[in-house]
Amino acid sequence: MPLSIVVEELADDSKLKYYLACRQDHVPVLPIFQKISGKTLNLTGYSLSPEVSRVFAHSLETRQNSLFNRLVLDQNCLRDPDFAIVIFGLQKLPELKALTYK
Repeated sequence: MPLSIVVEELADDSKLKYYLACRQDHVPVLPIFQKISGKTLNLTGYSLSPEVSRVFAHSLETRQNSLFNRLVLDQNCLRDPDFAIVIFGLQKLPELKALTYK
């Protein structure tokens, strides 16, 4: 496979995009995507700061965004503006079936 194709595919990877954005913006890299099980991303108990919320939402803006189709947010210390940022990113997921927010 030509290197240009590999680079293009990696540039569109949500996990890599999240990691690189965290590094660039000096945001702690939380193992968010390791919490995917059975197409459900369960972030119960993860404190999502405004910076992490922004980077996470940005990482969903890819063509390869079928990592999960359900999201559980519970006890995340999300404020309304941070939740709005996450919702904005979730709009990029046409296959999203369920969002649980407590």
